[in-house]
Amino acid sequence: MRNGLMGIAMMALTLVGTVAGADERIQLDVGQTKVLTVKKLKRLAIGDPEVAQVKMGSEAGQVSLTGREAGTTKLITWDENDSLRAFDIVVSQDTGSKAATPAN
Repeated sequence: MRNGLMGIAMMALTLVGTVAGADERIQLDVGQTKVLTVKKLKRLAIGDPEVAQVKMGSEAGQVSLTGREAGTTKLITWDENDSLRAFDIVVSQDTGSKAATPAN
């Protein structure tokens, strides 16, 4: 009985590791927008709408992502066959484009 439970636990950990490793990563700055294309998009969900705003695009399969505040969240999309894709959305403060002004 104990070996059976151990086997089930190991299989569950393997599946979780496979799903987590398959997530795609999208990096955004606060205020930045990216358009993502998902074939045969049926529905979507965003984990934390305070971190990233998500909208269906004007064309079929387009998803518009906008960074709202620094943090991380998850975007899940489903296609017509209910197959899902998971995306890790990482939003950072935009520090690269701001030039430092020297003090006089």
